[in-house]
Amino acid sequence: MLAGAKFTEEATRTFSLELRRAPAIGILETALTTFGVLILIKGFEANAFSKAVLLGSARAGLVASILVIPLLRRSGLGLPRLVALLHCGAGTGFLTAALFPESLTAFVSGVSLGLFGFALQTPLLTQLYRDNFPETIRGRLFSIIGLVRALASIVFSYLGGRLLGVEIAWYQLLLFIFSGGAFYSAILFSRLPHRGHPVATTRPISAALNSLRENREFRLLIISWMALGMGNLMAMSLFVEYLANPRFGFAMTAATIAVMTGVFPPLAKLVTTYPMGVLFDRVHFYRLRLMLNGVIMVMILIFYLGGGMVTACIGLVLHGISLAGGNVIWSLWVTRVAPAERVAEYMSVHTFMTGLRGTLAPVFAYCLISRISVPSFAAVCTLLVLVGSLLLLPQAWRGDKNERKEPKTS
Repeated sequence: MLAGAKFTEEATRTFSLELRRAPAIGILETALTTFGVLILIKGFEANAFSKAVLLGSARAGLVASILVIPLLRRSGLGLPRLVALLHCGAGTGFLTAALFPESLTAFVSGVSLGLFGFALQTPLLTQLYRDNFPETIRGRLFSIIGLVRALASIVFSYLGGRLLGVEIAWYQLLLFIFSGGAFYSAILFSRLPHRGHPVATTRPISAALNSLRENREFRLLIISWMALGMGNLMAMSLFVEYLANPRFGFAMTAATIAVMTGVFPPLAKLVTTYPMGVLFDRVHFYRLRLMLNGVIMVMILIFYLGGGMVTACIGLVLHGISLAGGNVIWSLWVTRVAPAERVAEYMSVHTFMTGLRGTLAPVFAYCLISRISVPSFAAVCTLLVLVGSLLLLPQAWRGDKNERKEPKTS
């Protein structure tokens, strides 16, 4: 798949360790995508506020991730060790929830802390990939790691769903697995090499936000992503709620929902992740983004307006396809517009804005669905994605003459 590619020692070691770490990350992803809200609904019969807090916790971590660059400078730990420490904090959160399984407060607080901790790492991880992976095959390397993560998510969602189908109270075992996965990830990440471009740690937080003013292309992409991301995240926030709540006519069992939301999207993601990595390396970024936006809009309409299990499954498959491309693009696009030593800084702005909309999206989603019909909710989400797409049309039309080479050091 990567014939002819030149690997440095750092790239080889990073790729090897990330492949070993990927199954744990794939399992941990199910805490947000499937089991967190599912346990709140089936195990605690929790209210909308608890669900919104848990769903928003990972995005709140993205908001706070703008602080990790100054933290990197002040801690003196180095990039891999700081990320490992953040993973340990996440593992502690999951462990707390596991030790007090009957407490709703402990569950929401512990799982939210776990998801929050993992989200904080994002800008630093992108910087490390930018420095350690060659530009020409970066998307493909990232996508291969994503394949392993997706496979782990599929297997764990199926087994976890079967477990909860027998006895919902056994979710405590899942929490211990999440905690173990976080600590395992911390150990492997602490061993990752990083001798690339020095991160711009001496710049103040305000300098990161100034990049929006300095770089017109970056500013346009952030605005577009804000609109399309809000629509997509609002729709995603209610996937489990839509299938589990009798109000919407489904009231499916925990096992069925775990398979539908935890197997179908990751399986579609598994099949399409590597092709998306190839497309990222070879296709104009804006055109690829518009293509994925089209998939998202169709997904929202089919899932919420189809009215049956089959159409819901089709919508979730399309969601998995959009995740495959979205994961590669979301994680790596900043490398195309940021100077080498400012990738983490630019990424911290991107994750901050992602976290801001992600924190608000579940709240808006639950507020809207309590006041308007499902078709109206789907229309609002689709319209937001459409607005974000229209903002990118001029750049996509002009082509990729200036887009192929990533910026050099300032």
